[in-house]
Amino acid sequence: MQKVIVTAAHLKALVLLAAQQDVRYYLNGVLVEATPFETRLVATDGHKLGLARFAAENEITSDISFILPTSTIDSLKVAKRDMSALLSIEINGADCAIVAVNTRISFKPVDGKFPDYRRVIPRTLSGEAGNYMPSLLMAFQKCGQILLGATNPVAPRIEQNGEKDAARLTFDGYDNFIGVCMPFAFKTGPKAPKPADVSWAV
Repeated sequence: MQKVIVTAAHLKALVLLAAQQDVRYYLNGVLVEATPFETRLVATDGHKLGLARFAAENEITSDISFILPTSTIDSLKVAKRDMSALLSIEINGADCAIVAVNTRISFKPVDGKFPDYRRVIPRTLSGEAGNYMPSLLMAFQKCGQILLGATNPVAPRIEQNGEKDAARLTFDGYDNFIGVCMPFAFKTGPKAPKPADVSWAV
């Protein structure tokens, strides 16, 4: 049996950036990547993306990755005081489970290929202003609040990249998270805003 170490805070924070009941079923969850010394979590809905990583002593024989279903994370009930406590994800062949204090949640990983998030994270930034949907920025705000264990809202720092390219988001004083947000093109007149044509999750 192999074990991957996570925290409830990381799971609850990243799932806010995942898709909800998307037809692209592989987006309805959080990607877990693990090496013997690090756990990395990634979530996206095609317009926003977040990546968090932390040092961990994982009990694995080689690097592994799988998609943890959103429904499994939602079913994990943890008190606020225990959000930073370490949990383990046990993998024993086809049998997988999240194990917390007095809690064991069995699950089946999402059977699909997660998008190549590495190509999405912008390497260069123009600094040109872009338009961003408030709902997307609020998701990052809530994500940061959970990761930092803050009682007040946490505003992400936005490194803008123009009207067509993705912006990069970070949190001051927290180096283990990076976010990506696509700009939105607003039409003139009374029509609702429409998302930019570019989406990395295909």
